[in-house]
Amino acid sequence: MDETLEAAAEEPRKAVARAGGNDVRKMVLTCTVLVGAGGDEVRARRSRTYGRGLGRFARWVAGLCPERVVMESTGVYWKSVVPALQDAGVEVRVVNARHVKRVPGRKTDQSDSRWLAIPARFGLARASFVPPRSQDELRRVTRLHARLRGMASELRN
Repeated sequence: MDETLEAAAEEPRKAVARAGGNDVRKMVLTCTVLVGAGGDEVRARRSRTYGRGLGRFARWVAGLCPERVVMESTGVYWKSVVPALQDAGVEVRVVNARHVKRVPGRKTDQSDSRWLAIPARFGLARASFVPPRSQDELRRVTRLHARLRGMASELRN
């Protein structure tokens, strides 16, 4: 088994003082960071999931110094947010949506992001495997190569 997977599987569950939860949609990102021992102080912000807005958002989250930020793996929308937060020095965990599913009822982006911050704070959100950037780049290049070879084959035929 890969070393990163083993480390994630054996990671102890410990509570942290500051934790955040991100709710990601196609164009909008909502983050809630629980601050303080009891989580009584809450900081929340909405941003775009691309461009300068994402960079400002990542710096805002890093400025709050959360020890852990959790976000659902919703489609492909998380793929631009994770590198931005990692570049800002924030530990990000992408989790399976089924593992942190909210109880049905009133559902808003703010309530979802706050709900995600709670399991993040107590270490109850198990991280999914997110490949390192070098491996992700290699995957992209390999897929592009396969697609181009297929196109070349179609043109020859």
